[in-house]
This record gives sequence, structure tokens and C-alpha cells, in this order.
Amino acid sequence: MIIKEDGTTPPIEEAEEPLRLLVFADGINRNLYFKGGKWAIRPIDSWLTLRNILSKIEEKLDMPNLPEEMQSTFQAFQSVPDTVLEKQEQIRFVTKKWEGIYNNDLLKHRILTTEIYEKLNECFEKLIESVFLQHDVQLATREDRKAFLKYLRSRALRSFPLMVLYIRLKMHHHFIDFGVTREDEASHKRVRNDLTRDKGSEEQFKEIIAITRNPR
Repeated sequence: MIIKEDGTTPPIEEAEEPLRLLVFADGINRNLYFKGGKWAIRPIDSWLTLRNILSKIEEKLDMPNLPEEMQSTFQAFQSVPDTVLEKQEQIRFVTKKWEGIYNNDLLKHRILTTEIYEKLNECFEKLIESVFLQHDVQLATREDRKAFLKYLRSRALRSFPLMVLYIRLKMHHHFIDFGVTREDEASHKRVRNDLTRDKGSEEQFKEIIAITRNPR
């Protein structure tokens, strides 16, 4: 039952908005607690290594003198560790920010306001976007990565140091594709729905409204 500050009980039409706010905030908190916390501690060592390998290849190949198409495929390859690392930092920042809001605003005062909800929702949306973009860059660059590896192999046949870098880069390329499976490709198209609290929270909201005892 929803009760106003003055002790009166509003009709169900007026009770719906605060109930919806409460249910959706709970959905956000659950996602950020269970998923955000897990994503925030994902290791980044392999991405740092990949960035380092690409940097060494850039030096060896004299990148400005490469055909424009190969420069483009290299930049696509480079965008993978750059994007993943950037968004991983964002995930950590957002998760830490949410923890502050949850502990200092919700648990301490036991009050959920529209302003607090908006803060929670902002954290959630940024988390969704960051995870989405991490997957997106890995899927979107697949063909470019293959093309650059093919070119690099042709150059590496005449250079042992390049051959070593080629082998290492190919291993990371396979690691990226292994980490993003066919199932991930399909789910990526609906990732926002998979991660969002809206569908589950809407169902929960309907259940709660059905048993709410405010006047109808």
C-alpha cells in the first residue's frame, strides 16, 4: 500500500508512479550489484598486451607508407583494445559511482526520490552502453582484422621479427573471436533487451500493482 506523507491513502492511479519508480530502481540495483560488480573486475592484461603488439607492428611497418586500405584495417584492429580498455574503465567508474549512491543515498536515508532514481538510471545506461560497445567493436572489426593479418603475413615472410609479431597477433585475433561466439553474435543484436531491467521490472510491476491495496 502506498501512503502519502499526510497519512492519506491515494487511489491506485496516483500510487502507480511511486510503485513503478520503486520496482524499476530495484531492477537497476540488482543488475548493477550482480552484473556490474562482476564486469568491473574483469582482467585487462590481454588487452594491454594486444595494444603493445600493435604498437610494435606499427613501428616495424612504417605505417604512413602502407596502402590506405591496410592503414584502415590496422586502425580497425587497433580500435579493439582501445575501445575495450576505455569502456572497461567506464564500467569500473560507473559501478563505483553506483555503490556511492546506493550506500550513501539509499541505505543511509532509506528514501528513494526521483532525483536518486535518475542517478541510478544514468549509471545503468552507461553500464549498458559500455558493455554493448565492448562487444560491438569485436564483432564489427572481424573482417578488417582478417584482412590485416593476411597482409601482415605476406610482409612477415621476409622478416623474422615481424613473423614473431604476426604469430602473437594471430593468437590474440583468435582469442577475440573465441571470446565472442556465434551465440554472442545473435545475442548482441538484442543486448540492450538482454541486459535491461525493463522487461523483468515491468512484469514485476504488474504483479505488485495487482496486489496493492490502494483504492481502485
